[in-house]
Amino acid sequence: MTVDVEVEQEVATEVVEVSPVEELLGARYTIGAELGRGAFGVTYAGTRRTDGMAVAIKSMDVSTVSDWKTVELFEREAKVLRALNHPGIPRYVEHSAPTEKRPDARFVLVQELADGVSLAQKLAGGWRPTEAQAERIGRQLLDICAYLHDLEPPVVHRDIKPANVIVDTGADGQLTVRLVDFGAVKERIASETRIESTVVGTYGYMAPEQFQGRSQPASDLYGIGATLVHLVTGIAPADIPQKRLKLDWEPRANVSKGFARWVNALIEPAPEDRFASARSAYEAPLTDAAPVSASEPPVHSKIRATHYKDTLTIHFPAGSGKASVPALAFSTVWLGFVGFWTASAISMGASLLFPLFSIPFWIVGIGMFRKELAKINRGTLLSIGPEHFVFATKRGLGTKRRTGKTKDLVANNDVSYQKPRPFVLSEGARAHTISDDISAAERTWLDALINEHVARHK
Repeated sequence: MTVDVEVEQEVATEVVEVSPVEELLGARYTIGAELGRGAFGVTYAGTRRTDGMAVAIKSMDVSTVSDWKTVELFEREAKVLRALNHPGIPRYVEHSAPTEKRPDARFVLVQELADGVSLAQKLAGGWRPTEAQAERIGRQLLDICAYLHDLEPPVVHRDIKPANVIVDTGADGQLTVRLVDFGAVKERIASETRIESTVVGTYGYMAPEQFQGRSQPASDLYGIGATLVHLVTGIAPADIPQKRLKLDWEPRANVSKGFARWVNALIEPAPEDRFASARSAYEAPLTDAAPVSASEPPVHSKIRATHYKDTLTIHFPAGSGKASVPALAFSTVWLGFVGFWTASAISMGASLLFPLFSIPFWIVGIGMFRKELAKINRGTLLSIGPEHFVFATKRGLGTKRRTGKTKDLVANNDVSYQKPRPFVLSEGARAHTISDDISAAERTWLDALINEHVARHK
């Protein structure tokens, strides 16, 4: 007898776990290997399905973030990268953020993947650059920062270090640099006194002013200088002793005096003692001597010069001017007495003729006060374009503005007199006093800087 037995076959179904990033972007990108991992996010390599473009995908899980500042920095990075266009910065591709419909979604930022490896990886492998290679890396970073700082408003990276610098060796054997990780980026607002709510950066590469929450374009110069110190010494800046608050790195490196001087001008503790700008640092030659040049301001100078396209802009800080403190005090007391006298007369019921009698005293007091106040220089901005120049000097409560033709400008100040003197520009037969109390070294530098710029446009 044959018995038919129905066998029930159980089909096993394999459950394939899909990562949140793949779930979000899998239709557009092939997600590859993990490139890095931080406290709140992971970065993956990826490939765009439409054209095979290699990308880096940074993902952040909002549920793991305890400080909303982290979310703000991520959003700011995406916003800033979207507006940037420089060959030394990987291109922005897209980003996504949680929405009302998907509040549990992740923040995702997709960028072009930079070829090469980070300087941190190369250093960890024992690589040491030659002085020429280190200089090339430094100048490329300065060129990138010059672009960022010339934007309106300026963009400050705030975290330049070997881990955020990707280098690739081209077919010609030359190193090409790209700057990554704009998570700490700041769009600098107009106010110089604003204190940041969060200190962002990496110890050893952070400029001293960043610890006070006052990052500025000069802070990026310090980060570049500290990175170069690490390259040529093989020692992290945090592990290098300091001498007078400055990294004492030269005994630990084998470099020329010119290179050392160039790097030292990047890592000065006070931002006003560094190069005037990333562009001036980029253009500065490496020389063993230390002449006053049109590219580099004298050490300790607070005058700032920048080039943008065909325009030279020089900012002179506030000066004391020639105002007499006793005269200002006397005129203030005079006005106070006349005011008290007039008010007392009116309150005691004196006739209107009596207050009118005080008018000449008011005129004399106000005249003395305005005369002395007008001598106080609150800063000057000089802008020299290809055809015209303009300078605006804030004196007292007003602003004095002058314009003229660039081709007629000549800077020929007497530098034999070593004590601070006014800086004067000649425009034909006219003489313009631009600023007070300028040192002989600064007058020499400014003469060379301005005359060189004017000569290029004649």
